[in-house]
Amino acid sequence: MNKKNIFFTFLISCIILPLQGIGQTNKEKESTPIAFQLEDIIKLAKDKSPDAKIAKHRFLINYWNYRSFKAQFLPYLEANATLPAYQNIITNVIQEDGSLASRSINTFVNQAGLSLKQRIGFTNGVLGINTNLQRTENLNFTKNGKVQFISKPIYLSYNQNILGYNTLRWAKKIEPLKYEESRRKYLEEMEEVNARAVSLFFQHLQDQISIEIAEKNIRNYDTLYKIAKGRYKLGKIAENELLELELNLMNARLNKEQAYISYGNSLFQLKSFLRIKDDKNIVLIAPTPKPEEIIEIPLAKALIESKANSSTTLTYQKEMLEAESNLARNRYSRYNINLNATYGLTAEGLDIANSYKNFEENQNITLQLNIPILNWGEYKGKIKMAQSNLDLVKTSVDQKEVDYEQSIYLAVQEFNIQKNQLAIAAKSDTIAQLRYDITKKRYLIGKVNDVNDLNRAQVDSDQSRKTYYESLYTYWKNYYRIRKITLYDFEQDRQIYVNLNDLY
Repeated sequence: MNKKNIFFTFLISCIILPLQGIGQTNKEKESTPIAFQLEDIIKLAKDKSPDAKIAKHRFLINYWNYRSFKAQFLPYLEANATLPAYQNIITNVIQEDGSLASRSINTFVNQAGLSLKQRIGFTNGVLGINTNLQRTENLNFTKNGKVQFISKPIYLSYNQNILGYNTLRWAKKIEPLKYEESRRKYLEEMEEVNARAVSLFFQHLQDQISIEIAEKNIRNYDTLYKIAKGRYKLGKIAENELLELELNLMNARLNKEQAYISYGNSLFQLKSFLRIKDDKNIVLIAPTPKPEEIIEIPLAKALIESKANSSTTLTYQKEMLEAESNLARNRYSRYNINLNATYGLTAEGLDIANSYKNFEENQNITLQLNIPILNWGEYKGKIKMAQSNLDLVKTSVDQKEVDYEQSIYLAVQEFNIQKNQLAIAAKSDTIAQLRYDITKKRYLIGKVNDVNDLNRAQVDSDQSRKTYYESLYTYWKNYYRIRKITLYDFEQDRQIYVNLNDLY
């Protein structure tokens, strides 16, 4: 090889070999699975899952609805205007002597005003400070006096329904409850998101474990089958035992294929829930708490926190208030007594400047009554229906409270026994695996001749391992179930709360 060929060979090697290394590195990165612990999956679910986003926006709707309700009790400024009002009619006009005479009215009116108003929740009235300017043009006139201005530089107004149903007073009782209920329901829905994440985590983890078990069984039965074929040729075992091991190997391969199908389905569901769009596999790390890390929840503590934090107790209170509000509405709807009063200053002139001189007092009080005398028991029937509905709600709420306390008691009891069950499942898994290993070794050295003993040990080992992970799932599922109904983090010993700033 000449120097020129050696140089080109060296140059190509310097270019291609690094590129091959880069390609291998990228390929390795693409095939490297992502490892997740349970808390990682829960955090992703809170941030990205559609259920979490739906819960967030549902709460924000209630939040802004409550903000709008509170704004009703703040002073508000509004403008009003008539631009224009045209009138061309013939009507009766009262003359100075009290007689009536037909007159043609042909006017063009414009008016504008501002009002600063304040709702008064205690009385259900509206108090206002107002100003107004009106321009009237009489189109029947062609000389002086055709245009007239009337000003009301300032006047007070008050409007109220007396003895009627006080909408604002009842709203001030119910709306804060509804908002607090929605806030707690948001937290409960987020705990439901956590529970859904736990379910999908363990579903995929169990499929991951099933693949590991299937691959382990394939390796073991392949080794055993090869050894059994040698023993069969030497006449040390019967053909039936060889066929039994071959069947076990075939079943292990079949179980592996089925496990991969289930694995792919659970992986798709987990990624869909977490909105993970890449094609990388996910490796889950089982949450295996130490015995001292497994908590027990005091029943009394769970009951106290549930009553203090859960939306359920507020729902019961809201149902009672709504039933009482409905009764009050029916009791007072038969009375319609409206008070409208104004007091202020007014003046008139042929131009704007003169309309703000020589003010006079302007007073107006109107009391309108509409009280039924004979309605054949219509209102009485509505009141009786509302009273019966209130009694029905009271009875229903009393029963719901009893059932709710019972459900908390059962949930706590079911959770607290998980500590022992988890310990038993872990111990059983260890024993079953040890038993299988011993049986397998004894079979390999010929001290166990019955293949059925080996099969039973293998089945018990596989089942014990699956039972252990099922116990783990039950532990975490029940824990997040109790978090939901109490809105309390018993691991951190603190109430679960929401920071509104995190929702925007």
